[in-house]
Amino acid sequence: MNTYLISGRTPEFAPSQRGLVVVELAITLPLIVLIMFATAELGRAFYQYTTLTKAVEAGTRYYSSDQTVEEDEITAVVVYGTPKVGGGGRKPVLPDINVTVGNKDLDGDVRVTATYIFKPMLGATLPIVGKIAGFPMTASHAMRAL
Repeated sequence: MNTYLISGRTPEFAPSQRGLVVVELAITLPLIVLIMFATAELGRAFYQYTTLTKAVEAGTRYYSSDQTVEEDEITAVVVYGTPKVGGGGRKPVLPDINVTVGNKDLDGDVRVTATYIFKPMLGATLPIVGKIAGFPMTASHAMRAL
């Protein structure tokens, strides 16, 4: 049996392993943090796209129930979730949504389209990342007019 394994000491000719964990951590930690932030950004982007899609769907449903409503009311439904122009004190669902309301087409459908520019979390602190990573999200929904 090897006496070095029993005593827990390393022989004089064996290479030292001291500090190796710190070096491995320094190499892998930036990669792990990058993967965590990328996962969080992807989740935020998916959440905001889903919110935008549901808001456009609600605006289209409101427009299809009564075609005499004004475009400002439909825009308020998409942006604030209420037909009150200006939101009636409510916060916007997503900031800076551009809404386009289509007229009734030949098939009897009404269409509402909205565009939102996704901005990453680190966009304000890292302007280079904000300019590269920001991308537009567009949601469009058509519904049969009643």
